[in-house]
Amino acid sequence: MRSTVGSTRAIRNRISRFVFVYLVVGLFIAIIEPGGGQAAWYPPVAIGVAALFALGPGVWWILLLCELIVSITQSDLHGVPGLVSAGLTTTEELLVWTILVRLGFRRSFDSVEDVLWMGIAGTVGALVAASAGTPLLALVGFHAKSVWNVWAIGDLTGLTICLPTALLIIEGTDGLRHHLRLHGRMLSEFIAVSVLSVGAVGGYFVVIDPAAVSVSSAGPLLLTMLPIFWIAVRFGTTRTAMLMIVIDVASSIGFSGLGPHVFESTNRASHDMAVVQVPMFAIGLAALGVAAAVQAQQSARRAERALLDAAPVAIVAVDRRGLVSTWNKAAEAMFGHPADDVIGLPPPMIPPAERIPFREASIASTSSRQVEYLHRSGQPVIGKLFTAAVTDDTGATDAVLSVIEDVTALAWLERRQALLSTAFDAAAESIVVTDLDATILYTNPAASATSGWTQQELLGRKASIVKSGLHDQAHYEQLWATITSGHTWRGVMVNRRKNGELYDEQMSITPVRDETGAPVAYVSVKHDLTAQRRLEADIEQSKRSRNHVLAIMEQVHAHDNMYA
Repeated sequence: MRSTVGSTRAIRNRISRFVFVYLVVGLFIAIIEPGGGQAAWYPPVAIGVAALFALGPGVWWILLLCELIVSITQSDLHGVPGLVSAGLTTTEELLVWTILVRLGFRRSFDSVEDVLWMGIAGTVGALVAASAGTPLLALVGFHAKSVWNVWAIGDLTGLTICLPTALLIIEGTDGLRHHLRLHGRMLSEFIAVSVLSVGAVGGYFVVIDPAAVSVSSAGPLLLTMLPIFWIAVRFGTTRTAMLMIVIDVASSIGFSGLGPHVFESTNRASHDMAVVQVPMFAIGLAALGVAAAVQAQQSARRAERALLDAAPVAIVAVDRRGLVSTWNKAAEAMFGHPADDVIGLPPPMIPPAERIPFREASIASTSSRQVEYLHRSGQPVIGKLFTAAVTDDTGATDAVLSVIEDVTALAWLERRQALLSTAFDAAAESIVVTDLDATILYTNPAASATSGWTQQELLGRKASIVKSGLHDQAHYEQLWATITSGHTWRGVMVNRRKNGELYDEQMSITPVRDETGAPVAYVSVKHDLTAQRRLEADIEQSKRSRNHVLAIMEQVHAHDNMYA
């Protein structure tokens, strides 16, 4: 219940914000341009489209009411003409919103396409509204000079210049504050260029009579607006649109009367201002396109940077001069050098004597190979290297991209495993590794020599392959109870060779545990007692023979004593 109330309140707040902005802007236009119909620069169209994006098409009747209030404020649009103008403007806003939605318009202006879609939708909407509105206004008795020109140019200009900012205003103040938030040098630069732009436009209308301005003679006006491209490149679409709004406000005030023209009684109607707006619209649309293109490029770079830094492997690019141009977070961690200390310098993890010339590196195979690098601390780092050439538009190699996987720990384990394998293979004792089900995973040569089975024959077979059958079930149950409880079993086992010969083995079976402590395998170390048993038999036989000889000698000695 509380969630529903909160949601309803949020919607009401957004609608209230929309109504406030629409009326403030619309009534301002009506006041500064009371005669000759609505002004050539008409931002409420953009505000209405933004409201449709924020609230949906269901707010059309609110648009109609707001526009009706603005229209009847116009001195020449009271009564039926105002109602017709309000209805057509609302319909125009719905038409532009529908076209933008169908074209896949993104409210964040992620690419130049969004500016293009905005221009197309605005052009269609303005032409349809002006073409339908002019005869309808004439039908209800409203006649004004160049109504079609004022309507079409004004709505198109107001929509294009104001929509990016209107989207932020309607959505809420947080987004607007974010786009306005600048600090230090960037803030000073933005203020300086903005003042330069507005001041240049204001100065233009001080020097030039606005009534004498035409599209063909608007060259100086275009020159005064060139600083807007600086804003477009440096600060993005939203700030560009904001500055365009300020410039248009300044031009509207200047057109109505500024400097030496302020005391003139000549009434310059809206259709004259439309002539001024044509070059300003062209510059504004071009600036927004530049800003969108720069934003898209910057967004792509940020996405590329995020992707590089998220990669678990080191990614290093070296340009044709042999200098590092890309160095991601994994490279920082792997080699110990921060990116700021590396970019623009030779790769620091490769000693100068071992650096490969760019030409040789650019044609290097993409197959992996292990390379020993040097960490900042001086410790060796083993990397699994993949290389690829980055080409330009002509196909020439522009950079060499290296993807390096840190395999230092793996290489150490492989060396350790090789060392252990060599040691096990050289051991005189039989070593057998089985899984928890007693399936043989590894045997050394001594095990094959003792059992008579080859390593290939033993692998994958059960350890019972050498079972003699001379031990009872209780013997094996006691063995398994010992090793499954985590202890080492030790004892003597009678086993059978491949040729059927029985032999004794002194055995120890030990569980192998993983990092969690769970058993994963068993290792058996066996000592063949055959030679020992043979030696023991020989010794026993020798003892018996010696005792027999001693007994004979004693008998002979006793016999000699008898006849002495």
